[in-house]
Amino acid sequence: MRVISNSCQWDILDEQRIRSARILAGYTLRELSQRMGNVVSHTALAKYENGRMIPGVEVLDSLARALDVRKEYFFGQKCFADWKIIFRKMKGMSVAGAASLSESVSAELSRYLEIERLLGISPAFIQPLNDLRITTGDNAESASEQIRLKWKMGSGAIPSVTGLLEEQGIKIFCRNLAASFDGVSGWAEGVTKHSNVNGVSGWAEGAAKHSNVSGVSGPLPLVVAGGAPGPLPVILINGILSQERRRFVALRELGYLLLRIDKTLSLYRSDQICRRFCDAFLLPRETFFSELGRGRNSISTPELIRVKETYGIPVKSLIRRASELGVVNEMVYRTYCRRLSVNPAEKDLGWFCGREDCDRYKVLVFRAAAEGAIPYGEAAALLNQNQREFRMESEFL
Repeated sequence: MRVISNSCQWDILDEQRIRSARILAGYTLRELSQRMGNVVSHTALAKYENGRMIPGVEVLDSLARALDVRKEYFFGQKCFADWKIIFRKMKGMSVAGAASLSESVSAELSRYLEIERLLGISPAFIQPLNDLRITTGDNAESASEQIRLKWKMGSGAIPSVTGLLEEQGIKIFCRNLAASFDGVSGWAEGVTKHSNVNGVSGWAEGAAKHSNVSGVSGPLPLVVAGGAPGPLPVILINGILSQERRRFVALRELGYLLLRIDKTLSLYRSDQICRRFCDAFLLPRETFFSELGRGRNSISTPELIRVKETYGIPVKSLIRRASELGVVNEMVYRTYCRRLSVNPAEKDLGWFCGREDCDRYKVLVFRAAAEGAIPYGEAAALLNQNQREFRMESEFL
C-alpha cells in the first residue's frame, strides 16, 4: 500500500485491488489498456499492480470506468490481509470462469476477515477429526458421529447448516451461478499486511501449509491476530439451489474438506463417501432408526415428507440412507429411485422451512458501521453499494 493525495474519501491506495478488479472483469493487461483508450500502456498497468508506480487521479477515474467499479474501491483505511483460495476442481465451469470466481471469493474473504477482526469476533477453525483414514462409507459415518460429538451437537435436527459451519470458523459464500454447478470447497492461505506503531507497512507470510485440498490430518488453528494466517476452510454454494440442496452441498463439501479420503479411490467413490458423510451428518444412524425403524418393506410418502421437513434432508437422500443402513432392500430402493427420477425437484414432497442464508458477512458490515468501527462510506463500498442505498437499508428505525 502507498499513500497518495487525491479527492477520494480515503487516502490509502491498495494496488492489489487494481489487480483483483482486473481479474474479476476477465481482462488481460493489454485488454484493460485498450478499454481505457490507451491512456496508459499495459506495462504501466503492471507497475501499478506491483506497486512500482502510483496512478494519478485521472488514471484512477479511467480504471474505475473500464472495470465498472467506483473509484473508492481502490482505497481503504484498513490494511486487509490478502488471501488466496485454492478450490478443488470446479465441475461444469471453464478455467477462466473458475479463476474469476476464485478471485471474487478471495477478495470478499479478505474483507470478511478484516470486518471480523475489527469487531473482535474472529472464530478460529480447529480440525475436529483425529487422523482417521477414510476408505469406506462406514468410515464416513463414524467421522460424522465424531464431529457431532466434538461440536456438542447431540443427535437432533440442525436448524441451519451454514450457520453451524460459520460458528466453527468455516467461511460460507453464495453466488448465483449456472445450474450445472452446485458448489465447491477449498483452503485459503493468506499473507498479512500489518502496520507497526510508526505506520510502516510490512508482510508476514502464512507459515502453515496444508497437504492437499481433500483434507488435513491434524488440528490446524487459524491465527489472525498477532501472527500469520493459517489455512482456512471455505465453501462456495450456488445461490439458486433450494434450501435442502444448499444443506446437502454444504455438508458434502465439508466432507471433502475434513475427511482424509484414501487417494487411491476414484473420484466417483470419493463423491459417494462424501454423500454418505452428508446424509449421516444430517440424520444420524440412531435418529434415523427412531424416525423410520430398522426394517421396512416400504416407507409411506407422509413419513418421508415429515422427516424431510424436520431434518432438512431430501427424500432422495432419505431413500439412499434407508438402503445403506439396511432398512429397505435393494428392490425397494430401486423402486423409489425410479419414482423420484421423474420428479427430481421433489415437487409436492414437502419442503424444509429453515433458512440457509450466506449473509453473515453483510450483517457484520452493517454491524461494524453501526458501532462506528468503519465509516458508512467504506461500509457501502464493501457491499458494492452507494451511501444512500446503504443508509436506506441500515437505518430503518
